[in-house]
Amino acid sequence: MTTPERSQSIELLDTLKRVLAEWTNPAFLDRMGHDAGLDLDSSAVMVLTLVGRREPVRPSSIAESMATGASNVSKILARLEAVGLVERSPDPEDARATLASTTALGKEAAVRLDDVGVQAMQSMLREWKPAQRQQFLESLRRFEEATVLMVKTPLAEL
Repeated sequence: MTTPERSQSIELLDTLKRVLAEWTNPAFLDRMGHDAGLDLDSSAVMVLTLVGRREPVRPSSIAESMATGASNVSKILARLEAVGLVERSPDPEDARATLASTTALGKEAAVRLDDVGVQAMQSMLREWKPAQRQQFLESLRRFEEATVLMVKTPLAEL
């Protein structure tokens, strides 16, 4: 690897860390929930968003996506269930497991969260041409695929 390639890789790593830190910052997620008219903490915003997009979904799948423990997700789901946004039911494929789904009220809340996210994305990319947005999306998808592969494959085998 050449020195410019190494420097570019380090710059990419640093930039990605900063972007991820901002998008997962509890204050940012709290604001997204507030802007959607919801009185939810950052963890509940993430869980409701995931349930709304993947329902019905096992809590273990949510925990994996959030890089947290199943007991933490269970507590968050209980809070969302208490305010009528989520409901849990037995998994027909495994009686030991449960599935989380949004209620009608939860679906509306998840849509509002998505609307706030769309507004944020449109605002951030308003100066970008449609072709630039598409290229960014395609590059990000490729990067995601490579990341998933890297996580599942020892570095020496890549």
